[in-house]
Amino acid sequence: MNAAAVTAHTTAGPVTSPEDPVSFSQNDPLVTATPFLCWQPAAAIGGVAQVALPQQSLMGHFIARCDRDTTDAPTILAFNTHSALDFALEGACWSRILTEYVTSGLLAASFTDLPSFYLALAQLVIATPANLAILAPDLRVGEAFDSPGVPAVPGRAGARGRPARAAVPAVAAVPGPAELAVLNLVTIESLREPSTTSPLLALAKLMASLGGVLTRAARNTPHCLAKMTVALLRPNLERRIFGVANGTSDAAVAFHLKTFLLDINLPPMFASRSARPTDVQRDLSDAIRYSFGTDEDRIAVETARLSSANGCAAALLPA
Repeated sequence: MNAAAVTAHTTAGPVTSPEDPVSFSQNDPLVTATPFLCWQPAAAIGGVAQVALPQQSLMGHFIARCDRDTTDAPTILAFNTHSALDFALEGACWSRILTEYVTSGLLAASFTDLPSFYLALAQLVIATPANLAILAPDLRVGEAFDSPGVPAVPGRAGARGRPARAAVPAVAAVPGPAELAVLNLVTIESLREPSTTSPLLALAKLMASLGGVLTRAARNTPHCLAKMTVALLRPNLERRIFGVANGTSDAAVAFHLKTFLLDINLPPMFASRSARPTDVQRDLSDAIRYSFGTDEDRIAVETARLSSANGCAAALLPA
């Protein structure tokens, strides 16, 4: 690997945690240049101190410029099968993607906070676009949305020295939480916009606001961040698209989610400077209000943001 290589690590084997954190050397230049991404301490690897981010956060920050391979059948099937609730990437894939950004000059760009970082990444001229193509083997798949059922096992009578066996009743499948059913219908493919330089921008926007959702246990908790995100997105989408804030089917909401996400924008001047979860949720709420609200709504967002210690610096305003 070259001097600019970024090395990402994921846990060996299947996904077992809701965030499935991806770790990096704490001294990696990409890490030290982006403290506003809120890296968290992680277990050392080979004596090298590590920091990590959840899969969902990494995707929120870095997946927008990526896309799937356009011809590989297993990859196309995977993108049409999986949703944001069970979609993650192997460490080797993250290494390839992030190394490509660094090789293409990301660290030479001018950024000091989250909005300027997103702008630098969006404007980056990618040296080798093939390195941003995701293939089926790159995927780490979280748990299925529904708890699978278990078929019954018939009993049997003992005979000729064979012991009797009691029947075991079937266990019915248990549907996933109703609040997240709409996200289970939103495939990764349905969030693609391949005609742009940021084909997975809608996925990035969604992932950034979900929190850890790769396990059924996490999705079923009362305070699951993804449930709060759906509670924010859904009624606003319904009002925007259908003129009513309830009563629309999951399928209809899922169909329009990509367009709605891409239409949500908060000008960099007013966006939060770091990626703390509370800031991400606040940005999403204010972006919806700013994008679809009245003139008074936009003025209220601007006023609140410019007076907030975590809002955009007033120095960004023209003199």
